[in-house]
Amino acid sequence: MSNANNDSLEPNQDSSANEESSALSNIPQAEAIEEIIEAIPTPEKREQARHIFEETFVGLIERSASSQINPEVARILADSADRDNDNKFKFLSQKQQDTAAAQQRKDELTAQKHKDRVSLIRPIIIFVFVMVILCLSVGIYLSVTGKETLGASLITGVLTAVLSYLAGVGTSDFFKDK
Repeated sequence: MSNANNDSLEPNQDSSANEESSALSNIPQAEAIEEIIEAIPTPEKREQARHIFEETFVGLIERSASSQINPEVARILADSADRDNDNKFKFLSQKQQDTAAAQQRKDELTAQKHKDRVSLIRPIIIFVFVMVILCLSVGIYLSVTGKETLGASLITGVLTAVLSYLAGVGTSDFFKDK
């Protein structure tokens, strides 16, 4: 049965192929396509046409783009560009000098503030050292004379205050930059 199906399919396929080829030959479009294919230029003609177009367009571009520049105008333009660059250089140099001068003034102000702080603190530091030495001396004197409890308490209190101040407990914002 499969042979019968194959035999019946083969004649139909051949007949449909013959019908298509005869239909194509009858269509006037096939003739038009053949005429178009024949009208396509050969590679030599295409190269010759490309060369002609290239010369024409390059010539047009050269004529329109290359206007004659007067040498005097070119010198004036170059001098103008040089003056512009010189002015930019002067401006940037002056800006850098101004920035450096401002930084120097800021540094001098910071140094002056530091000197002022030290000049204010110096008498206070001298007074504190004198008081610490005086309190320690009094504490030692009281310990030696028989009042050990009062003397030891005074010595302990003064040493604790000095060490806590050195550790940063109770310091004000006086020394910190704002």
